[in-house]
Amino acid sequence: MNNQQFAKPELTVVLATLRRRRLLIVLVTCLVVAVAGVTTALMPKKYDAEAIVRIGDQSQESIFVGSGGGRVIDPRREVETQIAVISSPQTRSAAEERLGVDRLSSLAEVEFAGSRVADLITIKARARDPEVAARVADALATVYVDLRRAQSVEALTKKVTELRERTDLARAKSAELSAQISRLPSDDRTIPLYRAEQEALQEQILAFTAKADELEVEAGVRQGGVSLVSTAEVPVAPASPVPARNLALGLMVGLLAGVALGFAREAIDDRIKTPEDLAGIFEGAAPLLASLPTIKAWSKHGDRPLLALDDLDTEAIRQLRVSTEFANSDLQAKTIMFVSPLSGDGKTSVIANLAVAFAAAGRRVALVDLDLRKGSLRRVFDVRKNTGLSEVVAGSVALDDALTVVTTSGGTDQDSLHLLCTGASPANPGEVIGSKGIKTALARLRATFDIVLIDSPAMLAAADAAEALPLVDAVVMVAGARHTRRSTLVRCLDMVKMSGRPLVGIVLSGISESDANGYGYGYGYGYGYGYGDAKPRKRNGPIGRRHRARRPSADSNGGRRRGARGRSASRT
Repeated sequence: MNNQQFAKPELTVVLATLRRRRLLIVLVTCLVVAVAGVTTALMPKKYDAEAIVRIGDQSQESIFVGSGGGRVIDPRREVETQIAVISSPQTRSAAEERLGVDRLSSLAEVEFAGSRVADLITIKARARDPEVAARVADALATVYVDLRRAQSVEALTKKVTELRERTDLARAKSAELSAQISRLPSDDRTIPLYRAEQEALQEQILAFTAKADELEVEAGVRQGGVSLVSTAEVPVAPASPVPARNLALGLMVGLLAGVALGFAREAIDDRIKTPEDLAGIFEGAAPLLASLPTIKAWSKHGDRPLLALDDLDTEAIRQLRVSTEFANSDLQAKTIMFVSPLSGDGKTSVIANLAVAFAAAGRRVALVDLDLRKGSLRRVFDVRKNTGLSEVVAGSVALDDALTVVTTSGGTDQDSLHLLCTGASPANPGEVIGSKGIKTALARLRATFDIVLIDSPAMLAAADAAEALPLVDAVVMVAGARHTRRSTLVRCLDMVKMSGRPLVGIVLSGISESDANGYGYGYGYGYGYGYGDAKPRKRNGPIGRRHRARRPSADSNGGRRRGARGRSASRT
């Protein structure tokens, strides 16, 4: 089988995986969102309060022209420097003393941030009590502004003191010069020199005095280069937690975790889900005959699966019949056994519907239930007769008498489908299957009917199916979507290969609508198969009509009516 038969775009594969695992994804997402919601509800509420201070050049605060320092300052570096000052132990200690606490961290968490576009510093305090947050932010801002002002005034006062001292020294020297001049004769040539020096000292005294007076005035108005732009307001709404943000984050994390877990489950899940999953197993071994949908009627009556009732199902069965004929055109096999790894793979439902489809197409069909341990075809067709293959092998009942004619509604030949049930359960089914009587019965059926379809036991449940393989012309393998595992299917395929019987093809049964997306229902003989894009056209054939092959139900008189009815008949 060529890989093109199973090829599907990668995006479609991803979407199909998401559809298959949607329940898991939703559950994980809801769980994470619920955890985020509960965690948010249990988190303590915290409030943020902010105070803003402005940083400026102290030299620009001078009220006297030309008294500035003219120093060039990097604004960004200055802001970072002042943040370090605010967060220094000295500032924190002053704030703790102002608030009357031993440790500021016991009241609130404090953060400092500088603006990139303005010379501003934001002091943010976060606490469980909104009033405490506002008090802490205001205390830090006020202490910082007062500290900067005190430092600036202290520097100016120190300069004033130095100027006053220098003024006193100049006055003392001037007085000393005056004393020296008074002791000299009036015509002394050094007197003019002393007087010139004395005049220079007087000019210094005047300059020092004027500068000291300016600095004293400036000290009274100096703010230290900072100012309080806004005080902290008592916050109304908590800053943490933020329910909307936490829930949105929980939703994102939940979706990612759900999708990741879904794909992980998909990777470790070796069950067959789509025709693409069969590519690595049957490549070159056999074609995909059909991928059949899950028929709603079967799910309602799992113990007695009804024959297909709606158009989509019956079209898939028709396509299975056609693809089986194509695949068997070279083999010309008349006895075909349907096998599956384990029970529950849909083998019995597939072979029952296929037998009706062959009969509706005008073929004379013998349907044999070879599952002597727990055969179910008798229940499928509601056959009341309890004799069958076991009695034929034992010789107590003739083969013609053991066959039950199944009437299909609308069939052109009322005797086209014959059912051979299991009969009484033998003590040792393996010996019965290996007996000469089985070979004789199958040989007679092969000679009489156009095709003989055999429903076998599960291959891996017992050795019965393996013993029956040499008795048939060919084999069709049935895999149940979301039921059959790769490992069991490989073992089943190996057993068929060892028997030497040719494999007509593989049928994937019970594929869901989400798994079939991109494939559709139909058959896949050769290198391609039907995708089923268009809705099948209604037909009035025995399978396409709503009233054919029905499950028996009570009528208005309390009786029973049948679509696919089993009745005993002797073949002539």
